[in-house]
Amino acid sequence: MDNFYGNLNFSTLETEIDFYVEEINLRGYCIINSLISPDEISKVKNSIYNIYELQKTNFGEERLEKINDKDMARCLLKYDFSTFRALAFNPIILKLVNALIKQKFILGLQNAIINRTIDHHQGSWHRDLPYQNFVCNEILSVNALWAMNDFSVHNGGTCLLPYSMNFHNMPSKKFSEENLVQPEVPAGSVIVFNSMLLHRAGANKSKEERIAINHQYIRPFIQPQYYFNEIEEIVQQTLSDSELDVLGFNFNSSRDDIDWRNARYK
Repeated sequence: MDNFYGNLNFSTLETEIDFYVEEINLRGYCIINSLISPDEISKVKNSIYNIYELQKTNFGEERLEKINDKDMARCLLKYDFSTFRALAFNPIILKLVNALIKQKFILGLQNAIINRTIDHHQGSWHRDLPYQNFVCNEILSVNALWAMNDFSVHNGGTCLLPYSMNFHNMPSKKFSEENLVQPEVPAGSVIVFNSMLLHRAGANKSKEERIAINHQYIRPFIQPQYYFNEIEEIVQQTLSDSELDVLGFNFNSSRDDIDWRNARYK
């Protein structure tokens, strides 16, 4: 039924993006299904494995374990720009982020998480602006978590605590476990959520890895995890004006007063 009485009226939604915006604003997340094909997924996963093996060799597996960063392939655009460009600049995702933040934003990170076990280090409740436990009336940051496998309860699909972007503090363990949602998400789909929404990885009880790629789009005054605009492998790419914006090329900090004025003069 779509009736109501009293001083009420339904919000008007004109496009599918409007519906996603409403879902994120009200409960903290939405799911957009099937944005890339199985062939594209296979290509992306192969690249992630190659990048992680390279990073593991360069940094050392023992050192990765010491900093609790095992099974994370980081800064993907640096290593395979052509493959991960399509995800970072997906037009549907960027249109949604733009509708949520309503002004300029930049890509703060792009990382792949390889969830192999029951006890993954992402399995603790957290926000993706860690340690910032406050309520804000505007969205500061938006995450787009791409599923490279079908997400399920059995393989540890992402757990979300709806509406928790409105909580100052972490609620009780009982409340959190009884009210979490762990949606079934088809491979190639994306969970888009307010970065202040409490979430965690589930326990992977299957025999296969579950791979996700996390993108975080932030307001430019928030410090990014990576300065994409200073990475040589990215700087040498041919980029559109909008891509330059998203990668932070137009939001450089100045070293001093002279540097600031010269940049403004140009």
